[in-house]
Parts: sequence; C-alpha cells; structure tokens
Amino acid sequence: MYQALYRKWRPKTFDDVVGQEHITDVLRGEIIRGSVSHAYLFCGSRGTGKTTCAKILARAVSCENPKDGDPCGECENCKKALESFDIAEIDAASNNGVDNIRELREEVLYPPSELKRRVYTIDEVHMLSNSSFNALLKTLEEPPAYVKFILATTDPQKMPATILSRCQRFDFRIIEGMLFTSEGASKLEEEELRLQEKTAILAKQKVDKEALEVERNQRSECKNLIQEAISLKNEEKYSEALKKLKKASAMDIPEKEEAIRNIKNEIEEQKNKNSLATRFGNWLNTILDENN
Repeated sequence: MYQALYRKWRPKTFDDVVGQEHITDVLRGEIIRGSVSHAYLFCGSRGTGKTTCAKILARAVSCENPKDGDPCGECENCKKALESFDIAEIDAASNNGVDNIRELREEVLYPPSELKRRVYTIDEVHMLSNSSFNALLKTLEEPPAYVKFILATTDPQKMPATILSRCQRFDFRIIEGMLFTSEGASKLEEEELRLQEKTAILAKQKVDKEALEVERNQRSECKNLIQEAISLKNEEKYSEALKKLKKASAMDIPEKEEAIRNIKNEIEEQKNKNSLATRFGNWLNTILDENN
C-alpha cells in the first residue's frame, strides 16, 4: 500500500532527527536519567520537527528497553504505542473549546490501560480559548505521575504566561540549507528518484520564505506594542514587548540584526518622551553589541 513520503520517512528515533541536536540531546539525556518533565512546550515554524519529536518522546517514556534515550521499537510497549489510546494527539485548532479540555481533565484521572505513561500532545496549542487555558492550567500544573503533556505551537506569544511557566520549553530552529538539501537528496535516492540541485535550492527557499514571513509578522507586532507602551507608559505592555524582542533576537534567520535596528531607530526618535524608551534603547544596544 502506498504511503506518503513524509509518513514513510518520519524519524522514529531522536538520532534520526536532523538539525535539532540542541533539543534531541537534552530529551535523550532526560530519558536516560529518568528525569522526564511533566510538561513540554515545543515552539518553532512549520516543518522543523515539533510533531516528530513529540511522537518519539511519547514512545520513549513508555519503552521497556530504551537505547541511549531512544525508543527501542522492538518491545511490546513500542509496538502498542503506535495505536494505543494511552497516546493522544489533539488538534487545538478544531478542539479549542472549554468542553474539550474538561473532557481531557476527566480522562487523566484514569491510569494508562496498556503503557507505562499517558501522553497528551496538543498541537497548535496557542489556538485554545482563554477559558480553555484556564481549565487546563490546574491539570498542567499538577498532573498525575503517569501523565505527560507535550504542547506544540508556531506562535508561543499568544499563550498565557501561566501556561508557559509550567512547561519546559524548546525552540526548534530552521534547518540549514546544506543539511536540508543533502538529507532530502539521500531520501529520494532510496526512493530511486533524483533531486536536481536547482529543485533542492527552490525547496529550501520556500521553507525560508515561510520562516521569514513569521518573523516579519512578529516584528510588526513588536513595533505596535512598543509604540503603545511608549505612548501609554504601560509597564505591562513594555514587558510583553521585551519578551518578544528577546525571542526575535535569538532566532537564527536572516535579517535578524536589521529587524532589531529598525525597532531601535523607532525608539530613538521618541527617546526624549520618557524613560521607558531609554530603557528599550539601552537593552537593544546590548543585543546589537552581542550580535556584532
């Protein structure tokens, strides 16, 4: 039976995941030490491996014989995990109501029926309603020992601080160009297909374009927050904008420094209005010095 390539070649172990070693090494170490967190937050653009790592982690926490932090794929639990009700994937885009979360809260009261752990992966979690986040908070804060949560999102800025503070956060990076094309070419070779260099470059450019669009939207939102914070002297808005700027400054994608400079110049124009702008300017100077 034909299987879509993304399903056929989806990594089955952390070792197979490409370009996210800063995350997979940590997760493998936690599996080995038995110090798995009760809740994780996977952030990043589309196609960076959030769902893949969530699937691997969900199997690894119940594996009877993990190998260097990876699920063995051979034990009974690994085989059952592929279809077990103890591993649930929830799409928050279509299940974002408070009733959906209340149903989840009732489910977690029951221990796993087949595996060692019950794992809930909530994709695009930022699309939950405010009342849904409030309903989830208590369960996320103190879940039963056998329950693990994995939250995945492309837009963590839309999530409440109360939820963010209860999770161990990982930020997935955009895959580098050479790594992207070489990995794609090797998989196609196994499918007895050839990937022309020009085609590989175009595919990578499309991925980068989507990532840059995310950054531009984030940058625009930061500017709006800054302008509002300056005009209203609003400390809460200032803190919100500051967090977003810090995240933007850490992103390893093109135009990062230009984005920060544009925001900095905008603040400089209003620097004499109040001390809030001065604090922004000083912070951005520090970031720019670190990047140079």
